[in-house]
Amino acid sequence: MFLKRINPILRRCQHNLWSFSASRKCCLLVEDERIDDKFFMNLLGISKPEANKMIKGGRFAKLEIDDVEKSFYFLQTCGLAGGTVGIQNYPSILATKDVTLKNRFKVMEECLFRQITIAILQNYIVVMNKPISLLRSHKYIPSIEKIVKNLVEITNLTNVAVQEVKKLEQTGNLNDLRRYIMDDFLRKEIGATEEDLKRIWASYLRLRNKPIKSVAEVIELIRKELNFSNEKILSHAYLLYGEPENMQKILTLEKLSGTDAKEVLSLHPKILMSNYKSIVEIDRVLTENEIPDKTLVRNGKIYTLSPQTVAERIEYLKQIDEFRVLLSHPRIGRLIFYQNKAIHRLNYLKENKIFCASLNVLSGDTESFQRYVQNGVDATKGKEMIIMLSQKLKRSVKEVREYLSRHPNWCHVPLVSMSAVFDHLTNAGYTESDIFANIHILFYPLSEIIKKIEAIEQGSLDFVKEINWRSLSKTQFLALVLYTIEIEFNFSGDGIWGATYIQGDSSTTEKSEEMQENVN
Repeated sequence: MFLKRINPILRRCQHNLWSFSASRKCCLLVEDERIDDKFFMNLLGISKPEANKMIKGGRFAKLEIDDVEKSFYFLQTCGLAGGTVGIQNYPSILATKDVTLKNRFKVMEECLFRQITIAILQNYIVVMNKPISLLRSHKYIPSIEKIVKNLVEITNLTNVAVQEVKKLEQTGNLNDLRRYIMDDFLRKEIGATEEDLKRIWASYLRLRNKPIKSVAEVIELIRKELNFSNEKILSHAYLLYGEPENMQKILTLEKLSGTDAKEVLSLHPKILMSNYKSIVEIDRVLTENEIPDKTLVRNGKIYTLSPQTVAERIEYLKQIDEFRVLLSHPRIGRLIFYQNKAIHRLNYLKENKIFCASLNVLSGDTESFQRYVQNGVDATKGKEMIIMLSQKLKRSVKEVREYLSRHPNWCHVPLVSMSAVFDHLTNAGYTESDIFANIHILFYPLSEIIKKIEAIEQGSLDFVKEINWRSLSKTQFLALVLYTIEIEFNFSGDGIWGATYIQGDSSTTEKSEEMQENVN
């Protein structure tokens, strides 16, 4: 009776299209293979007409071959009744990730299903919401006492309320029963209160599809490896639906971008929810692009992105002058993570003639950004400037700050302008020592510096005509150039306002539009 009622539902399910996020980028080619009739003929050993029937409707059009194969091999190895024939009858099951299939299979095992077929697993959601009494009457599961006993053994619980269990047997479904046991377990294991449980189930509903054993393993793992307290586990309750095997692999890493991995994971637990292979790949991308090691400790969220996204965003940063000068900044990881927001903010500020926004302003919270805009002062606190110049000039941060701060308007100069001046001078043969001795020349517009150099060399400045500039060292020549700029403003430092700051011709508006089309 029940099987007759459930089979039509299962047959309808196989015609449903699998839903994917529009932003997800899927590769349809793997070693010159495609998800076509030949792929399914080889995978399942079926005829061409049968394979064509499987791909009809386009349910596999956006799937990666690797994902489909993983799902197939899991179904083949987990001992499901029906085997390959069952998959042929319900092909849309291959559109479900292997991790999801594994979780659902283990949940049904914990609930002591007598036989788990492809059809039952395909219709997992429907089955788990059926009344316990109905499932029992059709002998899909044993008595509720046996199921509870099994779940209790997994969780090491005692004193389960028999009356509540009896009520669930009459009126509830297996999801209700598992939630009841899970609540008891979380109360006992991590001291969850009723408010904690309400919050957890409201925020992390996918926990209902995690095997209780898996949740127990996650708790044990993060306690043992990261010394998480009950309070910290509760505050990062999303970890409860993580994959223990994946987490274990991540915890075997010694370093992440040069930093102790466990230190980073303790600061940014959400990394444990990322795929192990993705984390390793992101680490490689950061290292190849010489992103500072300190970036990770401060901005671990970068490891929650895909490797492709990280690589693409770094490439975009290199194309935008205002961002390229920040690539060596210890907090560049934050700019990578919030890059779309940063680009929109940079465009807005430039439209309003504000050029000195700091990395924190560009990638920080909305309130801080609005406060900066409303303040109307085109200035920074100078941190990015000091860090950039200490690296370029090979001097200590303290030393650079001491010299920079002597200029009255030192916090009002955009990094991109200073970087352009530095690059121009070094390309012209000036050393770091020459530039450091005249460090304030970096504050002035490049066009003005070039103009003064030409004027000195052509002898068109009356007050320096008698100076034999060819006899000067490069350090002395730069000092002379700086002098000719500052004398026009009575050495007040106001010469920095002499021209527009933006030296590059790259349009951040164009980059922003391009990024929206190409970056997740």
